Amino acid sequence: MVPCHATSLRPCQLKHLICIASVTGRLPERDVMILWLTHPIGIRVTELALLEVADVLYSSSAIRW
Repeated sequence: MVPCHATSLRPCQLKHLICIASVTGRLPERDVMILWLTHPIGIRVTELALLEVADVLYSSSAIRW
């Protein structure tokens, strides 16, 4: 039996995906942000879908750290 290993993108592959996402599709800014949040940060797509603006920004529009 072959062990199952999780695969991951190499940095150059992620950069390529971000370049493609930034110039294609109806909402390129959204698509790029999804890639940045799901890959390097490790947030799952379901977790991302549940995020609300108040989870990320203060009412002053400053980013929550």
